[in-house]
Amino acid sequence: MRTMLVTLIALSALCLGTGLPASEEKAPATGEKPKEGEEAWKAEIAKKLEGKVSFEFVDTPLEEALSFLNSVTKVKIVIDPRAAADGANKTPINLKVKDMSVKLALEWICKLGNLKYELQNQAVFVTLNKEAAAPAQKK
Repeated sequence: MRTMLVTLIALSALCLGTGLPASEEKAPATGEKPKEGEEAWKAEIAKKLEGKVSFEFVDTPLEEALSFLNSVTKVKIVIDPRAAADGANKTPINLKVKDMSVKLALEWICKLGNLKYELQNQAVFVTLNKEAAAPAQKK
């Protein structure tokens, strides 16, 4: 049986009063106005992702690492079925963080799994990062 070590060093209370600065909010790509209520759920998720977290993952499957973040934030995290079919959900994550924002921890976990995340349908949607998987072009 594979040994998995997940040590919770400390969990700080989520900072529900902070969110992304207005300059970091993305406008819809099509130039149309966001649907009514869309900004509210995105802002709520952004607030939850700004909370601080500390943990140590040693050969922890990506799926379990994301599940941990879900349990801390209560934000729905969905793994793209295409990524799961490629085995990304089983990618071993080795990461130790202390007092890091959940958003940055999520970004690191995704980076280690060659994935990216987007906010879709009132959830964090983790999907394949095609840019990271593409070979570097020579000049």
